[in-house]
Amino acid sequence: MEISTMWRSRVLRRCLLVIVLFGICGHFLWQNFSGRDHNENIKGNLYEFTKDTNNSDKDRIKPDIPILLWWDSVYTDVDEIRQCGDKMCRITNNKQLRHHPDTSVFLFYGSKFKPFNLPLPRKPHHLWALMHEESPRNAYILSHHPALTIFNFTSTYSRRTDYPITLQWLPCPDWLHDKTYMLPLVDKNRLRNLGLAPILYIQSDCDVPSDRDSFVKQLQRYIPIDSYGTCINNKKMDKKLRFHDNMAPLEDENFYRFAARYKFTLAMENYVCDDYITEKVWRPLRLGSVPIMFSAPNIWEYMPSNKSAINIVDFEDIEDLADYIHLLDNNDKLYKQYLSYKNEKLENKHLKQILEHRDWISPTCNTRKYSINKSDFFTKKHPSIFSGYECFLCNKVHEIYGSNFEKTFQAEATHYGCPSPRKFDIQGHYSIHDDRWAAEWNYGKYEAEAMLKMYRENLVMSEKDYYKYVKKVMRTTDSY
Repeated sequence: MEISTMWRSRVLRRCLLVIVLFGICGHFLWQNFSGRDHNENIKGNLYEFTKDTNNSDKDRIKPDIPILLWWDSVYTDVDEIRQCGDKMCRITNNKQLRHHPDTSVFLFYGSKFKPFNLPLPRKPHHLWALMHEESPRNAYILSHHPALTIFNFTSTYSRRTDYPITLQWLPCPDWLHDKTYMLPLVDKNRLRNLGLAPILYIQSDCDVPSDRDSFVKQLQRYIPIDSYGTCINNKKMDKKLRFHDNMAPLEDENFYRFAARYKFTLAMENYVCDDYITEKVWRPLRLGSVPIMFSAPNIWEYMPSNKSAINIVDFEDIEDLADYIHLLDNNDKLYKQYLSYKNEKLENKHLKQILEHRDWISPTCNTRKYSINKSDFFTKKHPSIFSGYECFLCNKVHEIYGSNFEKTFQAEATHYGCPSPRKFDIQGHYSIHDDRWAAEWNYGKYEAEAMLKMYRENLVMSEKDYYKYVKKVMRTTDSY
């Protein structure tokens, strides 16, 4: 009887021990899987860690000088302490600092973005920030919402982004009133009588998503165009102004004087998207040559006045446009109306507000053209959009660390997304579906979907394996 009781007691103790061990293992597994679920659903919802962390943990994750690490770097080499107002951050592209406890932000540059090589697994307190100032055609993946959901902050050409750089190609506020290179109309007319065409076209990036070359070829049927680039070339340029491996000659004073001779300049972007405006529009405005634009659909929101440029989409067809250019070319009074912004205060209040309130300005701008009352206007400015965005992120990190933020920071489709490219019809309307460019745009959609799946599963792979994975997603995903 005693032996049976002792045996039952031993069995009971062993059973209890097994139950405890199972409970410990179950708790451990639950923590791991719940942590994995948190990583999978992070989608930019950072800083919720402030809800339940104790004071010692908060002190540990709030460095005095947070590190902002460029993962896909625009720099060759950078590692410096940046003063941003009364805050400081360390800006670097040293990937060895990836796991440093002070690393708070990972920055990604759009044109060098590698979706197969993200810094995964992502820690809950890490911010991810995107910057891209170049053409949407350089990163189709970013035109699709799944790719943007992994970022907390963005800086792009879109006005809706966290740090808008829509007017990056208008670096100096005085450019619109600058007359340094402007040629008197009497001299322009004299050059016209000597055989200079009324319109300048200069492009060496041919066959682009905007289909601009196709439009220029059609316009040439109705009005003379001098084309100096490799695209639709019909004129030879002086050797010192010819294109080489870079675009430096376009910012040369000799080129400015050369281009300012023309009454009109074709200003056609390589991609058409709201808020995407480049130097192709701003340069002729500075030089006093009327831009004939094919640019952002909302381009008029940024023009100095309602009569400072010609927008091709405002005309019934391409022949109607050509007739209007002929009219201006032969009527000095009407033509001068398009240059009146040079002598008047800035009419566009929206444009003026952006120029006055942005926190960066090019060091090349002429500060002497501003009144003494605006002397601090320059001292408070960053020398570039990159340093401006870095300080924006630096201050944002300190702001978040300085309070118990429970807000979600997540990029939206409007921060970048651009529509699929089209092509011109025979009347000059940008309305025809383009199978070739649409295929590339759609491929970017599948790249974005594949990347998001990898992100949620904490997968990092080779470039070759990534594109195999994209093909797999293409076979299994119709849309997102």
